Amino acid sequence: MPLNESIMKSFISKVKNGLYKKVILNLFKSSSKIVLLYITLSSVWILFSDSFLKSLKLSSSTMAHLSIVKGWFFVAVTGVMLYVLIDRSMKKLKLSEEELRKKDEMYRLVINGTTDGLWECNIENNSLYISPNLEDKIDAKFNDISNPLDIWNKIVHPDDINVLLNSMEDYISRKISKLSCECRVKNKEGDYFWIQLKGQGIWNSHGKIHSIIGTHTDITEKKLVEEKLKHASHENLRLLNEIIEYDRLKTEFFTNISHEFRTPLNVILGSVQLIESYRDNKNPDEIKNKLHKNIASIRQNCYRLLKIINNLIDITKIDSGFLELNQQSCNIVDVIERVTLSVAEFIESKSLSLIFDTDTEEKYMVCDINKIERVMLNLLSNATKFNRPGGSIFVKLTDMGDNILISIRDTGIGVPKDKKSEIFERFRQLNTSLTKESEGSGIGLSIVKSLIDMHGGEISIESELGQFTEFIIKLPANAETSCVQTANEDTKSRKYLYMASVEFSDIYS
Repeated sequence: MPLNESIMKSFISKVKNGLYKKVILNLFKSSSKIVLLYITLSSVWILFSDSFLKSLKLSSSTMAHLSIVKGWFFVAVTGVMLYVLIDRSMKKLKLSEEELRKKDEMYRLVINGTTDGLWECNIENNSLYISPNLEDKIDAKFNDISNPLDIWNKIVHPDDINVLLNSMEDYISRKISKLSCECRVKNKEGDYFWIQLKGQGIWNSHGKIHSIIGTHTDITEKKLVEEKLKHASHENLRLLNEIIEYDRLKTEFFTNISHEFRTPLNVILGSVQLIESYRDNKNPDEIKNKLHKNIASIRQNCYRLLKIINNLIDITKIDSGFLELNQQSCNIVDVIERVTLSVAEFIESKSLSLIFDTDTEEKYMVCDINKIERVMLNLLSNATKFNRPGGSIFVKLTDMGDNILISIRDTGIGVPKDKKSEIFERFRQLNTSLTKESEGSGIGLSIVKSLIDMHGGEISIESELGQFTEFIIKLPANAETSCVQTANEDTKSRKYLYMASVEFSDIYS
């Protein structure tokens, strides 16, 4: 028999007994006056009727006849009074039973119509009862269960079973005053839903527990809400940490960019002051050499300032969506080779070797030539800046059919594994003693990635700390069959020289 029927019957029986006692008590109270009046009148009738009849001095036969009438009259009155009393009692009993039936139905509706239900775990006879609304959900047959632990182990989630059993054990050993536990229970479809179990123990006269009776409540919706709130809290915390980190990086960036502006300006100012001091020098050849050296220093630092300003302008354009590609058809092999060889002399002056290799001589595609050249110069500048004397730089172009791969590999200081995922993030700069002599704003690689993304390509990094760094660019070869060449060779050479001077301006001799 399910627990709700067992407990309901027990409850109703107690209520009935209580109601019957209450009805009898009420009947006794309400009828006591009538009974007392009846007893009083009866006593008066019995005491004075005989005296009254004797005072009439009637014959013996008449007296006998009146005594019989008197007796029957007393019986009739008694019968009427008993009938009235019994009728009143029956009506009150019927009203009480109707009231009890309504309460019985009300309790059933309340129990069966909510997410709450009743359960009982009988410790003495190893039995478990639960309400039908839970029994219908779970995948278990109680007829085959001889131990309550078996049913709990079968329906409760493996991660929650120990929590439940430990709570019950603590309650039985009276370590806790109330039993309350939340756990997941398996339904017939094999999914889990959350319930909250609460219970109180029934103890025998020896102080040992007889059974635990309590309620169960479906709290799945509550748990889903809690999980959403928890996820939202974690998400808000993550966003807050990102904002704090971004603010920190931005602060570092402004500090660094201020230094980037100040350093070349100081060099320029120092060179101008030196040039002014040459006015008193009477040796023309010495003045000429010094002027040439200081003008070269001024030019390089002007290029460096120009590079910083260009990067800041491009970052602003990228963020606002105003940076556009000026695409044209070209031989990408020729573009990569020319821009690489344009900085060969400078790279070799740094005691580095530059090697260019390609597996094809022609590969036509549509791209923004100036943007691709700028990407290459930035990566070649980094390969030079973070390399060691005697090291090498390898540039390789591979035709993959629908794509081309451009690899720029150096034998320099490398990138730590935990920094590779941050290398293309804005304002990021590697803080290493090997890079102290090489300046930078920390936005160059961010611009490079944005330019490659605008071409529909990808850029990735492979590196091993202290061994090498390799940037791999993958561009879609959305080709046209003819190459557009609008500038002559001399114009191209001057353009490459100017672009290289700007891009390599933060590398000092």
